Amino acid sequence: MKTILVPIDFSQNAENALRYAIMLSDKWQAKLILFHSFYTYHASGYSSASGGSSGEEAGHRVAVQELTELYTRLAPDSTREVEYLSSRSEMLEQVLRIVQEKHVDLVVMGTQGIGRLAGKFLGTNASRVVAYTSCPVIVVPESLATYSLRHMAYASNYQPGDIPTLKTVAAMADAFGAELSVVHVTPYETTEEKHAFMLFEQKVRNEITEPDISFKTLPGSDVEDTLVSYLRQKEADLLVMSARQRDLFDKIFGKSITQLMTLHLQAPIMVFHHKKLNK
Repeated sequence: MKTILVPIDFSQNAENALRYAIMLSDKWQAKLILFHSFYTYHASGYSSASGGSSGEEAGHRVAVQELTELYTRLAPDSTREVEYLSSRSEMLEQVLRIVQEKHVDLVVMGTQGIGRLAGKFLGTNASRVVAYTSCPVIVVPESLATYSLRHMAYASNYQPGDIPTLKTVAAMADAFGAELSVVHVTPYETTEEKHAFMLFEQKVRNEITEPDISFKTLPGSDVEDTLVSYLRQKEADLLVMSARQRDLFDKIFGKSITQLMTLHLQAPIMVFHHKKLNK
């Protein structure tokens, strides 16, 4: 991971996400891009309807100053490369543009780090982001208190397409010295599932040698509750999933990622994006 994008709306949620991104960038020596949209947040304070370009320029200057002050406060001794961006345009549109133009490898955001449209964005629009951006996203819960990676859990349906993603996740776990578990939730493990599991585990072990990966089949009819229980029991720091797993993605994100993370999950969620996901 060479470039990490962090959308900032100056809320506590966004500050948590930035702390998490700083932790990642320190380990990877990655560049950070901090982005603020004053489309919804400070629009009235930055410009008026007749302000035109002068109002937009003023908004940009204030945003960059506030972003700089925030980063300096959270990482006063950092020598990391940081780029500060702002726009009067709508947040989602600009995030997608920045990901492409700046070759972003990872987006880190808070559960409400997308300005006042956060609820809508993380509810109805989350699947659109996962479908159409080209890099993974980590969503950091507001209640996160520990910024570390010791145990990562990858939710899988034993699809061959999971293996390239698992290679990236394994490299991430290896860099942090973290434990990595591949977990599969099923109400009843059929003979076909057992066979798929055996073939999947064998292929993963043949292609990924570090770190050692554990494989867990979790009995349960409710994917969300079963995963949350496992994460709590094992004190996992990060849940990783792929949007290619359409049914699993719908079960979790089809409800409300905000509700899931606020009421249940205390760990961040990392979602790998795949453009071939259907709308």
